[in-house]
Amino acid sequence: MRSLAFLLPFVLVACNQGGGAPQSLVDTDAQDSGDSGTSGWKPDDKDTAPDTDVDTDPPVDTSVSDAAFCARDTADTAVNLSCNTGIRSIHPQDRSTGVYVKDLFSVSFTEAESTTATFRIVRTSDDTPLGVTDVTWDSTGKNVWFRPARALDPSTDYTLEVCHSCDEFAASFTTSAVGTTLASPSSLVGETYVIDPSTPRVVEPPGLGATMSSLLAQLDETAALAITGLGGGQTALQAQLGTVEASFSGSQVYGVTQSCVETSAMTPALQFTNPYLRFAGTRFKPDGYLSDVVLTGAFTPSGDALEGIEVSATMDVRDMGDILSELTEDGTPDAACNVLFSFGVPCAACSDGKKYCVKTVIHGLRALRAPSAFAFRTISAIDVENGCTVAN
Repeated sequence: MRSLAFLLPFVLVACNQGGGAPQSLVDTDAQDSGDSGTSGWKPDDKDTAPDTDVDTDPPVDTSVSDAAFCARDTADTAVNLSCNTGIRSIHPQDRSTGVYVKDLFSVSFTEAESTTATFRIVRTSDDTPLGVTDVTWDSTGKNVWFRPARALDPSTDYTLEVCHSCDEFAASFTTSAVGTTLASPSSLVGETYVIDPSTPRVVEPPGLGATMSSLLAQLDETAALAITGLGGGQTALQAQLGTVEASFSGSQVYGVTQSCVETSAMTPALQFTNPYLRFAGTRFKPDGYLSDVVLTGAFTPSGDALEGIEVSATMDVRDMGDILSELTEDGTPDAACNVLFSFGVPCAACSDGKKYCVKTVIHGLRALRAPSAFAFRTISAIDVENGCTVAN
């Protein structure tokens, strides 16, 4: 998955060549409590890096009643009237449509609310309250992410309700049809899905979300997922990953041309529970320096797209090889971590305890089915060495 695996290096190259990330693109609020990075990154100094730890709360009780949600004492009225906390942004926004049934919700407050705010999702048709789970706050206590306690119903109206120390807020939204099962899963075999790089929300590294999303959208190449087989009683999808150049317009992809980049079989196979898929791999190829990769998403009912794609992975800068020379003058892992640190992203401990790893989490990607005229080709390392020419 070249465009995703190369995401962070490309961002750093662009930032280095351009004299730093544009401040208008950087999520500055997510860095409020962090160090400016002037002292530099130190692989053995735990106190040098900014605090980017997150706190994860247990799932909210899905049976929470109206009386229990956002209840306040009358004695708090005067305090609430003088309260300054507000909501800077929310996802999904009010009156949004086409929301993925397993979407990652987020709220950004003007003040720290990690010990006060509560959330729930209510189905509009019958006022059924649903809980949320995986509640995760950043180190500032101002930004939070969470998911529905279970997959929402497709094509259904809901309201996200937020209760914080000063007020209540509600945002209505409608889910997409994604989540409805495919009538014929076998029809996926032989199809290629091209990732649209213009749609992601980058959650990690913290503080670089807007910058990374913007630069990812400008990449010339993107990833293609070719479905090559369906097995395990229709519970496993065999797939190949490749790199392509393509253009996007709305829900269409065109001009798909495969690049001369080694393709890779996704091993193990993708878990498939119609229409959802999930991939979990300990090591990612062809680029080699992503580990602990998890990819999830769901096919649309017609099979013309893969929606709600989420990717999380750990990048070990020591495995980046020649790419390091593009990021830094001396091409060393320490220098790369110093560049990351200058943007408020400290390298964290890898599995061996050395602080050379960075977690990347990307949400909201989609992949569109390539035109029938496109034929995915398996490309070997030898093909690449010989300067392969691929025409589709």
